Amino acid sequence: MFLKALEMQGFKSFPDKTVLEFGKGITSVVGPNGSGKSNISDAVRWVLGEQSTKNLRGSKMEDVIFSGTNVRKAQGFAEVTLRLDNADRSLQNDKDEVSVTRRYYRSGESEYLLNGETCRLKDVNELFMDTGLGRDGYSMVSQGRVADMVSSKSNQRREMLEEAAGISHYRYRRNDANRKLAQAEENMIRLRDILTELEGRVGPLKVQSEKAQKFLVLAEERKELEIGLWLHTIDKVRDQLKQHEDKLTVATAQYEAVEAELEKIVEEMEAAMALSQADTVKIDEMRRNASGLEEQAAQLDAKIAVELNSIEHNNATIERITREMEAAVESKQDLDDEITETMQTVDLLKKAEKQKREMLETASAKIEEIRNESRSFAEQIAEQSDKIAKLALQIGDKRVAISTAKSSAEEITLRLETIDEVASSRSEAIAHLNQELTEAMDQLKAVEQTVTELTNAVKGYELKVQSRGEKADKQRRELDEFGLEIDRKRSRAKMLDDLEKNMEGYSGSVKAVMREVKRGTMRGIKGVLSQLISVEEEYSVAIETALGAALQNIVTENENDAKRAINYLKDNRLGRATFLPVSAIRGRKLEEKGLEDCYGFISVADELVGSDSGLREIISSLLGKTIVVDDMD
Repeated sequence: MFLKALEMQGFKSFPDKTVLEFGKGITSVVGPNGSGKSNISDAVRWVLGEQSTKNLRGSKMEDVIFSGTNVRKAQGFAEVTLRLDNADRSLQNDKDEVSVTRRYYRSGESEYLLNGETCRLKDVNELFMDTGLGRDGYSMVSQGRVADMVSSKSNQRREMLEEAAGISHYRYRRNDANRKLAQAEENMIRLRDILTELEGRVGPLKVQSEKAQKFLVLAEERKELEIGLWLHTIDKVRDQLKQHEDKLTVATAQYEAVEAELEKIVEEMEAAMALSQADTVKIDEMRRNASGLEEQAAQLDAKIAVELNSIEHNNATIERITREMEAAVESKQDLDDEITETMQTVDLLKKAEKQKREMLETASAKIEEIRNESRSFAEQIAEQSDKIAKLALQIGDKRVAISTAKSSAEEITLRLETIDEVASSRSEAIAHLNQELTEAMDQLKAVEQTVTELTNAVKGYELKVQSRGEKADKQRRELDEFGLEIDRKRSRAKMLDDLEKNMEGYSGSVKAVMREVKRGTMRGIKGVLSQLISVEEEYSVAIETALGAALQNIVTENENDAKRAINYLKDNRLGRATFLPVSAIRGRKLEEKGLEDCYGFISVADELVGSDSGLREIISSLLGKTIVVDDMD
């Protein structure tokens, strides 16, 4: 295996596509400083999967793309292809020539190609493993790396020797296998938790299964009973329908009879009304005649009264004449003629009175006859009115009967329609119940199959429960041990809390200042730095190491508060202490670029410390230029 060619386009100082052919033997690249010699080795390192921009002599990955000049614009991507001769099959590939390509865009997208096909960085690393050509291989030694290789630690030299011996591939596989085993162990733990949870569900599921079977049996019986009930209801409704049809026929016949009778009554009523109208006309005529006769009778009564008055006047005259005759007896002779004349007048008057009386009697008889006729006509009118009222009542009764018959007919029709609808709905319900019965039978079969599976699972779980019992006993013992450990930890935590309260481990001067603060005689003291910050447990050792003795520094509001505390320590000869005035200290930041791309880099130390916003400058001044990494390597 040997390097055949290197193709570069847009990579650093190679904007155009450049192909370098390498033959067998040694190839040297000679040129002045800045001509791009090192960029060739960087291209080889980069195409093999180098991720550190520091090793590529840049601050960010975008720096590998040609950035342009005064006469040429910048490129949008960088591409490098490495072609190797694989005739001896040193690489795990069946082709005689193997090409590896890496392409990077300014948008941050990156891709790898193996023999023109897209692949992963992991595939490239595995391809060159144990060949010395990997990104960490010993075949490429960049500037300043010889001294590092000579002075490297034992672990680094071991990796180099393993790479040369061709066993790094197995170490990589071992690490990968260990990682997969750890993942498998985690999956097993999760499966055990799931199994434990399912084991607790087996009993309730069995009870639920029995209840489900019982429910299905009862549900089937209920459906059969419901179907029988619906069939009975339908038969009953059919009988009622037949009865209502018979009633409807009878009511129709009654309605027709009542209708014919009503027509007859209407005809009779119309005839009676005609007779009544004729009688009314006669009665009106008789009333008019009676009124005329009454007027004549009234005139005759007036004449009779006049004649009676005349008779009474004549009687009075006769009496007067009689008295005069008695008075004039003596003058009889003179008065004989007058008496005779008067007697003749009286006779005439008596005859006239007699005639008047006869006329009066005749008129009275006629009046009485008219009154009798009027009474008979009134009785006839009353009789005809009674007949009319009776006929009207009969008509009302017949109309009520007709209305009742119509209502009964309409009600029967509505009932028939309702019965038809109920019958159709019952048919649909029966079909639906039959469908539900079929579905229930299918569900019953599925449930029976599920019950069988659950029964088999329960048997398997019972076997596992026995083994789990032993594990549970072991876990109980471990739990007891953990309980004892927790008690020891609690005792230690309590002891540490007491030490914290008593400020054990702090210098005498710090203790003296904090005592005065608690007494209230010294103001402007925020506290000891170690008590004012918080750090996650995994970074606590790193932060404690970085701060060192600064953990006992005392934080104050301003310089005057710090001076008062210093004078107090001097006056009482209590020793020295370091004070950090919030108003006077300014933070500092690390300006180094590309740290995020370095392997093992975690963060700048001040970003891992939590505190109040007023202490950020102090923390930045102490930790702003300190970097936290995974390990010393």
